[in-house]
Amino acid sequence: GSAGTTTLGLQILKNNEVTIKNGTLTSTETVEGKQGKVLIQNYADLTVTGMTLDGTNLDRYTIKDYNYSYVLSNNSGAVAIVDTTINANNGGDAYAFDSCDSSDYAGVPTVTVSGNSVINGIVEVTGGNLDLQAGTFTGALTYESGAVTKAEAVELAAPADYKWVDGKLTAIVYVAQIGETKYETLAEAVAAAEAGATVTLLGDATGA
Repeated sequence: GSAGTTTLGLQILKNNEVTIKNGTLTSTETVEGKQGKVLIQNYADLTVTGMTLDGTNLDRYTIKDYNYSYVLSNNSGAVAIVDTTINANNGGDAYAFDSCDSSDYAGVPTVTVSGNSVINGIVEVTGGNLDLQAGTFTGALTYESGAVTKAEAVELAAPADYKWVDGKLTAIVYVAQIGETKYETLAEAVAAAEAGATVTLLGDATGA
């Protein structure tokens, strides 16, 4: 990693095509002052196939008060995760992998998950493209920006205020609100309203 923050297991640089396959990549148990925070920091075109990426010994990334760890962090390049198990650690907010498009990095990441992959941990999207073609996901999906798609057979809940529409993560448009609860249609809001409740319109709405 960067000088003074050498907390990466592997750093794979841009303008490379790299394949990691058929094995296990992990880190040793944490030793105070030498804890790994990210197992793989990737900027390249990367294929991970038939692997177990084990981040259970990673420590929380406390630099800049981030307070989390990543098993596989992707900041650019085309990334294919195939028939691979990724295990995030059990402490706090632990990320299995991400797709992060930042002005600090040149290039937009595109991450694809396929085959019999098992993702144990949070999936974070803060830019770029994520395509979930197949696999099992036990953690949450967190979303800030970017394009996210999934196959119908993939079971993964959409984040709050989003839903899956024809396999695409799509922001929900709310038209009415009662208290703290929002509704996509006026009819839903009216049906839920108890006597004396106030229905607040958030946008144009028809029907009742």
